[in-house]
Amino acid sequence: MSNSSIVVLQYNESAATIRCLESLKELDHHGWRAVIVDNASQPEHLHNIKQWLSNQDSEHFQLIANPENLGYSGGNNVGIEYALKHGADYVVLLNNDVELKYDTLSQLVEVAEQNPGAGIVAPALIDEDGHMTYDGKIRWLRTELPLSSTPPPRPLLERGFYLSGACLLIKRQVFQTISTLDEGFFLYFEDVDFCYRAQLAGFQLMLLPHLRVRHWTSSSTKKLGSPLLARYHVRNALFFNSLNAPARLKLGMIFWASWVALKQHVKLIFIRNFNTVARAKATLGGIGDFYRERMGKIYV
Repeated sequence: MSNSSIVVLQYNESAATIRCLESLKELDHHGWRAVIVDNASQPEHLHNIKQWLSNQDSEHFQLIANPENLGYSGGNNVGIEYALKHGADYVVLLNNDVELKYDTLSQLVEVAEQNPGAGIVAPALIDEDGHMTYDGKIRWLRTELPLSSTPPPRPLLERGFYLSGACLLIKRQVFQTISTLDEGFFLYFEDVDFCYRAQLAGFQLMLLPHLRVRHWTSSSTKKLGSPLLARYHVRNALFFNSLNAPARLKLGMIFWASWVALKQHVKLIFIRNFNTVARAKATLGGIGDFYRERMGKIYV
């Protein structure tokens, strides 16, 4: 029987985390264990999780409290390394704003075992308004890579597509081959980078459109504020392209970044809207972060 570890990362928002963990208790798959990684949440949120765990079966739940916020990539890596050290055959990266159905894990594992070439398997996502999202297409020199609202023509994805990090089942062999998430991203683009590296290493990605999980709108990232998110997006887009884009596009990155920067300066000159100005400054900050090699967490 396979051993599956579910890594749930929390940064505050303990109510959402508990709702996520409650859904895991209904899983019909045997041999699973949840590794909850707290990313230096406010004390009350960590307390809430500890209190909830005190009433649960310790066989299925393990809490790791990080002393500092390591971001999506660093926080998840703590859980991944714990899972691999304790013999996990599969690691599920699960956002704390996602709820699984009773058969989600068993179906993901079954498909993974039936397809030896598949290294990463994911379900479709449905939000609180009933909107569906599936896979995403990698487009070079873009600051955002949205997920598609249309299912792929077949479960096995072509190279150049990626799966959302909200819910990913990943085989142990993938980590053994390409290592864990790149902590240089901290937040955003790390799932795209990981999927792309997995494909380059010969692993296939699979999206199961019939298997759906509830994905509530993320509160922890929204509270960072849109200007900061814009700064992460543009910096990490440049970082992702510098690592993975075709050589001819890497040569053109400086021109693309200059064009993006020019548009922001125009906004600062002619537009007085507070939000627009804040995002323009954040975008310029992200470009500066990349070219000054300020990766990881952005301190403002």
